[in-house]
Amino acid sequence: MKDLRERWKADCIDLSPDWISILVGVNDCWRLYDSNNKTEPVIFERDYRYLLEPVTAIGASSIIMEPFFLPLRGEMEFWAEDLGPKIQII
Repeated sequence: MKDLRERWKADCIDLSPDWISILVGVNDCWRLYDSNNKTEPVIFERDYRYLLEPVTAIGASSIIMEPFFLPLRGEMEFWAEDLGPKIQII
């Protein structure tokens, strides 16, 4: 979510949208397994709040979607161990 945080104001908030839909979390999980770059749940929550606070401030409505995988191959099933706590935060 680091990349999104860096772009959030320019790519979203500055456009003054009426609605914002958010589906994030899967890439953060994927980074753990492709580059050993883990996003701890506390950091994920901090970053998610960072995204939501200006949405509320500009009066936009939001649609928050739960991250998911389609479909999980056998060797990917353990990914849910990393994504599960992030889903609970959302």
